[in-house]
Amino acid sequence: MTRSWTLGILDIGSSKIGALVVEVRPGWPARVLGFGVAPSQGLQKGVVVDMPALTRSVTRAMQRALRMARLKPARLPVWANVAVAPIKAFNNTGAVGVTQGVVDEEDVLRAEEAAQAVPLEHNQLLLHVIRRGYRLDDKEVKWPVGMYGYRLEAEVHLITVPKTEVYNLQQCIEDAGFTVEGFVLSGLAAGEAVLSEGEREMGVVVCDIGAGTTDVAVYVDGEVCHTDVIPVAGYNLTRDLSVVLSIPFHEAESLKRDHGFASPNVVPRDADWVTFRPFGEGDPVRLHPRHVAEILEARLRQIFHRVQETLKTSGKADALPAGLVLTGGTARLPGLRQMAMEYLKMPVRIARPEGRAHWPQQMGGPEFTTLLGVLQFVEAYAGEQTAPAPAVEATWGQRLLTFLRGLLPLMWFAWPTITAFGSRFFSMGGGVL
Repeated sequence: MTRSWTLGILDIGSSKIGALVVEVRPGWPARVLGFGVAPSQGLQKGVVVDMPALTRSVTRAMQRALRMARLKPARLPVWANVAVAPIKAFNNTGAVGVTQGVVDEEDVLRAEEAAQAVPLEHNQLLLHVIRRGYRLDDKEVKWPVGMYGYRLEAEVHLITVPKTEVYNLQQCIEDAGFTVEGFVLSGLAAGEAVLSEGEREMGVVVCDIGAGTTDVAVYVDGEVCHTDVIPVAGYNLTRDLSVVLSIPFHEAESLKRDHGFASPNVVPRDADWVTFRPFGEGDPVRLHPRHVAEILEARLRQIFHRVQETLKTSGKADALPAGLVLTGGTARLPGLRQMAMEYLKMPVRIARPEGRAHWPQQMGGPEFTTLLGVLQFVEAYAGEQTAPAPAVEATWGQRLLTFLRGLLPLMWFAWPTITAFGSRFFSMGGGVL
């Protein structure tokens, strides 16, 4: 019978925490046993600012998912997203000689290890090493194993994140009573959930505009080649409305959600006027949605300008015929697609979690794209002999325990030889002095 195990999946955002409890089996789609959503507190732009508050938010979301799954709270292993700026992402290459004249998996592993042997700043943690491609004797190949050659070169995409921020996030999850298996960058998770193979091969950029950050991932020739986290997103839109109109933040959020448009040009002519009560005003004030859209448009233009700068930095701005894929909670804003097309001069589509059997209907909005992406990232490793290492480095005690565990199989096979040698030693008169 195929072994299965239960995991927790977390999407930790600045406005909400999404949680799944799933059953994973190698070679099969994960089965969702339960899901839960809770408001997020203690996280701003991907940075932990209040650990007890974020711990309580994670606890609420996971407890709701566990209750639906009819499981008792335990130290469930979980995978979570991470979206903190600034990240450092770059491509690097490493080359090795082919030992036997024919490339084997050991040669590939050595080349990849050489490509990731780069110095890191003291507060940077290597989160992802993504295969980009290979060159065998200066010839590009998709997969070199089994091919004849002398020199193998591997190109990888390396992503590093601020170490302390990841440690703080891990501590919150562990304080909630769970064990962290690993982290996935939000932009990669979004790409995993909404991009087709054709789009990846053709050249595409996915843009996940959440509450705290805008996560960008550029794909060319089937693989990611550039990633970025922009610390401007839906929170800034709400903040602008709150400041300009002098209204409480929660009212500004409702105004954006119920009456917001990405541009005045897409506001219907017969749109109803909005009534609200600003700070210090005795009487309610009436406002047309066009004025709300003018406030939102200015910040959205800033976001798309930052996305445009990211594309220029990637060097692939002219190699993206599949265009831009928008997702995240802010993608619900009417007129956002048209505005992105006009500003970036490329095809744009809005994406949400689709095409997956038994996905909860309540989680069908674009704000749950990252949650599905983290799940699919985990599924991709379900059949591997070795899963990706946890993002946080092991302590010396954990490394010692791992080393001792590794000796156990050797001791098992060597025990007959050891006992036989001992018997001969004592039969020859040897003993303890």
